[in-house]
Amino acid sequence: AGEFGGLVKVAAGARSSIDEALARLFGASEAVVPWWMDPPAGCSVCDLLQMMVDGGASVRAVVVSGGWHEVNTPHDLMRVRNDVAVFLSEDETRAQVAAMGACLLSEANDLKRPLEIVACE
Repeated sequence: AGEFGGLVKVAAGARSSIDEALARLFGASEAVVPWWMDPPAGCSVCDLLQMMVDGGASVRAVVVSGGWHEVNTPHDLMRVRNDVAVFLSEDETRAQVAAMGACLLSEANDLKRPLEIVACE
């Protein structure tokens, strides 16, 4: 078991499939989508991937076993700071934690952002 970390790497040849799926969701005024994706504006990246898998796309998980910290709360930031402090100078540690904090604030829950917004990015 695992958890989706919100990162998706798309092969160059698969980009058109994602564009087609997004066009299917948002390109027509009367989008025909699975019942669980209605309305499309409330869909997530996970919903998009599931729709693509249901349509025959190949999606696979990659296990990340090191160099990764899940940061959802200020407490998580403190734990990261303690973990990286051994390898970094004080200034580097502060910069690292500040960067992670900025990501926490700006991308706190990217999975639940409406696909309509993600499609425009």
